[in-house]
Amino acid sequence: MALSAWVGAFVLFLLLRPLSVRALAAGASSLRVALGGWLPAAALGIAQMIVLLGAVSLLVGIDVAHPVGAVGFLIVTTLAFTAVVHALNAYFGAVGKFLALVVLVLQLVTAGGTFPWQTIPEVLQPLHHILPMTYVVDGLRELLYTGASASVATDVAVLAAYTAGGLLLSTLAARKRRVWTASALKPELAL
Repeated sequence: MALSAWVGAFVLFLLLRPLSVRALAAGASSLRVALGGWLPAAALGIAQMIVLLGAVSLLVGIDVAHPVGAVGFLIVTTLAFTAVVHALNAYFGAVGKFLALVVLVLQLVTAGGTFPWQTIPEVLQPLHHILPMTYVVDGLRELLYTGASASVATDVAVLAAYTAGGLLLSTLAARKRRVWTASALKPELAL
């Protein structure tokens, strides 16, 4: 489920522009431009996660120990993942898409969702404590199988910090894009 949330956010920003050129040209605030690029993807991601939880519950047959908490946690997860992928795309452009894939691969290895994170090379072990998918895997394990615990609050706090950080970077990207270059105003013609 954590993997599908990240991949869903990644695919959404293959389809959606992270920053509206029209809003930038109209002089909207950088925060407003950043939120305008992030909120549609976040809303679609939330719908995706609710459908996914329904499929996992009904089709796969997993009895969710804390269904309301799981829905809320998946919403927080989607907000964080879409904010981070949005920030990477908004700030770095096409390179941001590549960076989002690199971060995905690092998270798959270090999150501890498929195998114990303690078995990865020592050089990668600090990433287990830094990258957000670790906290998603931990929170989902608690909410799906044992019910809510105090560690879920830590997971939510970390994901909220990633959301805020992603929105801050997106806002900085919108501010940076306000400076128009000659190539942005008059792009090359390709025949």
